[in-house]
Amino acid sequence: MSDERELCTATTKSGEPCKAYALPGETVCFAHVRTGEAASEHGRRAQVAQVRSRRAKKLNANALRRDVTEVRALDIAARCLSGVPLHQPNSARTYLGPRRLTDEGVYVGLLILLVLTGPHPTPSAARSALEEAIPPSLRPAYMPPVEDVYRAGRAEWRKASVMYSEANGLFVNDYPPNLIAPWETVNEVLRNEPLPKFEEWTTEPLGDSPTHVLARSSDGDAVIVRRAEAEKFSATVA
Repeated sequence: MSDERELCTATTKSGEPCKAYALPGETVCFAHVRTGEAASEHGRRAQVAQVRSRRAKKLNANALRRDVTEVRALDIAARCLSGVPLHQPNSARTYLGPRRLTDEGVYVGLLILLVLTGPHPTPSAARSALEEAIPPSLRPAYMPPVEDVYRAGRAEWRKASVMYSEANGLFVNDYPPNLIAPWETVNEVLRNEPLPKFEEWTTEPLGDSPTHVLARSSDGDAVIVRRAEAEKFSATVA
């Protein structure tokens, strides 16, 4: 009786047809089934390696962006603390032009360093971190208390962050987290340093500008205020 088993359809390494019999229900022999499984396992491992490589590259890219952001923030802090103009292409370390140190610049530079080196549980810990972070050549002649640094940041927020929406009128958003010291509470800060109210202010169009309006106080002070979409901001005043 003739053998009806089929031969393996694979080829050998030399390119010749395999002369072994195929396994039942298969088109290849035992050796080539194992070869196929090995190839499949190799492919699976290669795929896993590719995923891990892409993930590592993504994590490295995120770390790089974070590092670049911190480097940029440190350079801005150094500029503020040394009076170097922010628009200069040179860093604070290599800039050789005229300098103009201001009180506002000192507060901004110190606040940036507090955010980057924090969170600090106490004012004394924050003060120590600032003294460690600022080289002697950049240390201002007068180092204000860290509590005053946060207060100065919030005062600037109240002045510079006034917005306008059709639904809410003039308003200022809540203080951002980086303007609240770790040893403070939001309610405490709002009680001692409330956000401004604008009941007696009026607004009028600023020419044909679709992005800004002109706001006037009862004392006659006029400021240009940016429009904001009402649904993107939580108004703090009625």
